[in-house]
Amino acid sequence: MTYNLINPESIEEFLYSLSGGNPEVDLLLNIALLKILKKDQRYLSEVTDMPENPPAWLKRKWEKGGPWHRFDPKKDRKIFGHIYLISNWLELAVENNVTWLQKTNPAGLPKKLLGLKDINHVLDIAEQDIIAIHKTIHKIEDEHASKDIMQFKNGFKIVEILTQRGFMREGVFMEHCLKDGHYLDDFQKGDVRLFSIRNQDNMPFVTIRVCSETQEDDHNYLWAMEIAGPRNAKPKPKYWSMAEAFLGEYEIPYIAPKADDKTFTHLMSPHDLRLTINHQISKDTNDNHYDEQEFVSSIETDTYVSIEELSHDQMPSCFTHGVQKIKD
Repeated sequence: MTYNLINPESIEEFLYSLSGGNPEVDLLLNIALLKILKKDQRYLSEVTDMPENPPAWLKRKWEKGGPWHRFDPKKDRKIFGHIYLISNWLELAVENNVTWLQKTNPAGLPKKLLGLKDINHVLDIAEQDIIAIHKTIHKIEDEHASKDIMQFKNGFKIVEILTQRGFMREGVFMEHCLKDGHYLDDFQKGDVRLFSIRNQDNMPFVTIRVCSETQEDDHNYLWAMEIAGPRNAKPKPKYWSMAEAFLGEYEIPYIAPKADDKTFTHLMSPHDLRLTINHQISKDTNDNHYDEQEFVSSIETDTYVSIEELSHDQMPSCFTHGVQKIKD
């Protein structure tokens, strides 16, 4: 349904304000969204009284042209975030001169932007295309972005991610939260270390997030916090076994996931994990993982401190292993 608008020019002004002043992006935003926004009632408010100092065309049409509406983006503020994402997509497309920009109709308009149904349709296409563009950009990894840590006989390997570009590449190809910058501050400060299971072509299949913390006693503690497959899915068994081999080799402790955990695997949290001063986790020489239920039941609920409060002498020995091995 098309609505009669008293301020159609406001849509163009709104799109320009979110285009970053880039005329190419502004033009593409208008091609993709101008007709959609004129029809979307979520961003339109009905006008029952003629506004002050109306333009001549509105005076002529007011009586017979109603009902009237005005474009009102503040009616649903989600639109600002939506258009900002779409604008970023189009800017990325222009910067990288993607092929669909050259596929146009006789009027010279990109076919990809024509016939879009609604904002959600545009967002879906934008998100998919952003990932595709980034995968092309990051297909070849910078030689300094990671270093090999462990090699498997089947050609797979585990690398440690070292740079922000490597961080973003992992997130883009794995399609999980790293691509949005989650944990980037902690990664840059060294509080989070990232490892990746890769194939022979250096493509990632599993991301391992390890917490690294130096206490006042200058001892550095490592523990695995998350092991995630693509889109935060639970890793397939063959990748999980590689992750366990890595964690075992470098003696990085973790709590084994629950059998019914079908999504991404949070192994333990440095802020939620609680240990009693007098309790030490027993550890087998060849096994550094702990059964979560057994571990939790062994903790006294009446006397506990956070892991950050424990001195080195009180810290279970399993939390002090692995640092030098990975450095070497």
